[in-house]
Amino acid sequence: MIKVLDSESRQALKTPTGLFCLLLIVLSITLSTVSLLGSIGMIGQTFAGFRSEPTLTISAVNEPDWSGPQAGVETYDRLLKVDDIPLLTPSDLKKVIREHQPGDVLRYEILPKGADKSKFLDIAAQRFSGIDFVRSFLLFYLIGFLHIFVGAIAYLVRPKNPAARAHLFMTLSIGVTTTLVCDYDTTMWFTRFWLASVALTGGACLHLGLYFPQRKKILIKHPWIVFIPYAISFGLLGVWQYAFRHLGYLGYQAQGAVSLFNLHLDMNDLSLAWSLIVGFMGLIGLILHSLITAESQVVKNQAKVALLGGVIAYLPMTIFWVILDQILHVFSSPTLATFCWLLFVVFPLAIAYAIIKHKMFDIDFVLKQGMTYTSLLVLLGGLYIVLAAMLQNLLAPLMSNNGDLTAYMLTTGVTILLFEPLKLNIRSFIDRKFFRTKYDFRTALSEFIDAARSTIDIEELTPKLVEVVEKTIHPKHILLFLKNPETNSLRQAYSHGLSVKIKNEIPMDDAVLLSAMGLLKPQKNLTRRLTGVLTASSGSAGPTPSPIPFLLAKRITSELPNLEEAEAIRNSLTLPLTVRTANLNGGAPHEELIGLLTLGEKRSEMEYTTEDRQLFQSIGQQLALTLHSSHLAEEVAEKVAMKQTLMKARTIQRSMLPEHDLEIPRFEMTGFSESADETGGDYYDWYALKNGDFVMGIGDVTGHGIDAAMIVGMAKSCLSNQIEMHPEVPNTMAALNRTINQITRQTDRSNRKLMSFVYSYFNVDTMQCYLASAGHWFPYHYKAETGELTNYPEFKGTFPLGQRPPEKFKCTANQIDLKSGDVLLYFTDGLHEAENPNGQAYDFERVEQMLHWHHSASAQEIKAQLQADWEQHIEGRGMEDDMTMVIVKVS
Repeated sequence: MIKVLDSESRQALKTPTGLFCLLLIVLSITLSTVSLLGSIGMIGQTFAGFRSEPTLTISAVNEPDWSGPQAGVETYDRLLKVDDIPLLTPSDLKKVIREHQPGDVLRYEILPKGADKSKFLDIAAQRFSGIDFVRSFLLFYLIGFLHIFVGAIAYLVRPKNPAARAHLFMTLSIGVTTTLVCDYDTTMWFTRFWLASVALTGGACLHLGLYFPQRKKILIKHPWIVFIPYAISFGLLGVWQYAFRHLGYLGYQAQGAVSLFNLHLDMNDLSLAWSLIVGFMGLIGLILHSLITAESQVVKNQAKVALLGGVIAYLPMTIFWVILDQILHVFSSPTLATFCWLLFVVFPLAIAYAIIKHKMFDIDFVLKQGMTYTSLLVLLGGLYIVLAAMLQNLLAPLMSNNGDLTAYMLTTGVTILLFEPLKLNIRSFIDRKFFRTKYDFRTALSEFIDAARSTIDIEELTPKLVEVVEKTIHPKHILLFLKNPETNSLRQAYSHGLSVKIKNEIPMDDAVLLSAMGLLKPQKNLTRRLTGVLTASSGSAGPTPSPIPFLLAKRITSELPNLEEAEAIRNSLTLPLTVRTANLNGGAPHEELIGLLTLGEKRSEMEYTTEDRQLFQSIGQQLALTLHSSHLAEEVAEKVAMKQTLMKARTIQRSMLPEHDLEIPRFEMTGFSESADETGGDYYDWYALKNGDFVMGIGDVTGHGIDAAMIVGMAKSCLSNQIEMHPEVPNTMAALNRTINQITRQTDRSNRKLMSFVYSYFNVDTMQCYLASAGHWFPYHYKAETGELTNYPEFKGTFPLGQRPPEKFKCTANQIDLKSGDVLLYFTDGLHEAENPNGQAYDFERVEQMLHWHHSASAQEIKAQLQADWEQHIEGRGMEDDMTMVIVKVS
């Protein structure tokens, strides 16, 4: 048991007080176990036919069918002699009994209590059977062991709680008293321990009353008052121990101590009255006082549970055994009496429940069920007795032999038939009278759903959410966090009732914080995570400092909160707001976290009931759906606006490409470009120079989309300006690299864009082409004179534009001699890397084959043939990258 306790509890058990309590538990269990074994050892042995105390006084616990009660012995009669043998000590009686067999009749001289003359009774010795053990002994052991067990468990769970410690003292004293009562009347091994447990029960009960359900205010000023009940108990015990001897009446008389014998009996009665009347009644009175004067709902609930336990424990015994059986003698049922005795453990069990649970989770359910079944037991029990007696009187003249049996059978049948309808009516009555202030779950949820249907604006819905929660659950604070996709964080959307200042955003990837708060513990289903964030430290002495508040302060607050504020954060109830969304990659749908709704502990300081949690979860689910709908509406609007923006950007980018083919004597030039998205990263352009020459450039920015299109725009601007000043190949390539590099230096490395580029300068007079490449393929050159197709692998290029700083950028101009009929094909990787539905690339061989087939055609026709063949190749799959080509043909 100790191994499963937290470190603070284990530490508390190692203190002197903790070790003392553990010693008491072990001692109580040991005494009770040895006493039980002693009683079991009596089975099969001869006994007197009655139980007597160590002072040879007839015990109050005797079975009515034993030979002693049958012969007329009564409680507190003094045994003087047996067969004229004086009985000075209990050993004298045991010696005589051992010398006889079951059935032997012994003649006893007995002095009745308060009488001057003795009387003689003939009592047959009996064999102590297993049935005798079960009926007369086992019930007491069972009741006692249950008290010890309940008290030990409550203390081990809450070893630092003073109420748990006082409860342990009470249950151990009651448990030892009950288990050793059999030893006191028979084996007599632990008689003085029994005296101590009886006398100390009263002090322990009052001790518990001073600390449960809350420490009484008088103890704050005068803590020594708690010792007064124990002082009385020890005072009674001291006198009782002094008067007690293992002697009979004649033994006391022989020692001239008859006054001590009478004092022993008086102290026995006084100690029982102190414990059973003053102790128990005082405990119940102190609990009632706490209920009336409690400043906290938690204290009231604990008091209610304890008092309900007292009613369940003692009311049936009072009605069915004390009044009907012992006083009125109108009804006697050993089975019912046994059941009533066993109910005694309900009272300490109810107190243990209140101590362990502390804030009384689902207290309304416990109270309702307890009140229902206690009322049901009393009503049905009373009805059973009355109906059985009436039927016995009616059937007696008709059925002389089986009248009683028939009456009990009919009564049992009627009771069974009435059980269910009576239970329902009692429950309905209790609901109306004691629980009518509870909210209507369906009405509250319906109100919020109606509000959620009428709007998807979170600013309009939040006030309704707060209104419903405040009207039903009554939390101390409300926090609402919503996902901010731009920063991947939880943004505070609403806060009320929490004095500590919380940061506006909590990073969603802050695993330490979210794990500490219990918000994002990995589970298969996020919506099932309807739990309290952290369990507060137990103990009525106040919260125990822990690192959790400091972690929360560091992560989500601007300043260190005090302990009260930290507890408010720790005891919050948090629900992840999630929706199931489709997986874009085609996998199974997954749950997406879109927000968090957090409620502080209830103003009543009660734990959240099952109904509270169900309402909270239902509202959260509806809120999540509304938020998701709002997000979807925003996304649709954004996509429409983005689509319109991209279409405008596409129009602008298309305007950057040449509007008409370039008309230069002896040269044909045409081009084609298509982007995979609305905007792309491919670019080509040409310019006619004033001296009759012309230039052409083609490039490809890494990736495609808006950011690639911006690089294209910068390249066009640079190229246009450079050609006006120095169109030569090295100068132009250096200028382009300088422009692109300036952009890349200001961009994060992971998002950096580079541009491959081929720039060509055509000298019309000499029919020569000077060109350079920055990370791009050199053009195919079809030589009409030889029919060869060259891709110039011997030409050296340089790094893509933007990768190298200007001072390290080196570019070499290469020369191509052109003749009539030659064709130059410039292209980007979107041409040869394009795949068909089977995943086969268009590849270089297909490009070369098309040039061989169509080299004799005009530049426009070559472009048209290549374009048509390429489009047929990708049909059914579509474009995955931008594609651009430029054809230059010499006439």
